[in-house]
This record gives sequence, structure tokens and C-alpha cells, in this order.
Amino acid sequence: MQKIILVSIIGLLFVFSLAECSSIPAAVTAVPAPLGEPAIVFANGTCTYTGPAEFPYGELKYFLSVEETDKTQFGVVSFSLADGKTLDDFRAWDKKEGADPPEWVITLAYDGVHPAGGSSMFSKVLTSNGNFKGDPMYMACYWMDKPEAINILGPFLFSERP
Repeated sequence: MQKIILVSIIGLLFVFSLAECSSIPAAVTAVPAPLGEPAIVFANGTCTYTGPAEFPYGELKYFLSVEETDKTQFGVVSFSLADGKTLDDFRAWDKKEGADPPEWVITLAYDGVHPAGGSSMFSKVLTSNGNFKGDPMYMACYWMDKPEAINILGPFLFSERP
């Protein structure tokens, strides 16, 4: 009799543990940007920016929202270009799968990797990066399933140095 009760209890525990393992996690829902904050939104296969075209000198701050649900791992790379280089040069390099950035792509900040359905605030003091000179900045949006940028935002300017 005790053996039957023990087997029944173990069986129930096993069933409960299977139910727990097979439960579907709640979907993560992207939260809208706080009113007035610069925002980057990943949706409909691209990314968009709303906010000013100028940032305070040496400061980068924006709200990132990923509304995509059928893709994974999103990120944003903020960069400047060396004198004489253009976005066409960047796009040509960006299409080369697995290529390291050339010296003329001046990386200022990297914000990633974000899951689908998530949102967060990004803030970075760019003056702590020895590469920052106050030149126009661009932001390239990526999802990790595609090797090249899905969109390039900018140019963004910085206010005069205080």
C-alpha cells in the first residue's frame, strides 16, 4: 500500500514538472518611448528614429523599442566617417559579410543585443571614447539574422562644445 502511494506521489510530481517545463512563457511586449525622448523603433523589417537631429555635445541618449516578433537579436552601432568617406562607402563595405570595419569607420557606441519585443533606454557619454571628435554621427540598425544594416539613420549633429 505504501509503495502505491509513493509511486502515485512521484507520478504526480513528474506530471507537474512536465507541465511546468512545457508552459509557454508570456510574450515580452515593447513599451512605447517616454514622451519627448529620442527613440529608435524596430518594426516592419526596418528601424526608424523620432527625435531631434542634434544631440548635446558628446552625449547619446535614446529609447530603443523592438516591436518585431519574428526576428531575433537587434542592435544599433553609432559611428562617424573619416574625412573623404561617404555613406555610399559605408554601404559598400557593410555588404561584405564578415569584414572587419575599416579605419575610416569610427565606432562611437554599440547598443545590443536586444531580444524581440523588448525595450530599453540607452545612454552613453561619447567624450569618454577617444575616437569622438564631434563629427556628424550615423546609427546603423542590425538584426543578427542579416549581415548588413537594415537601415542607416542620420546624419545627426552635436551641439557646440561647451
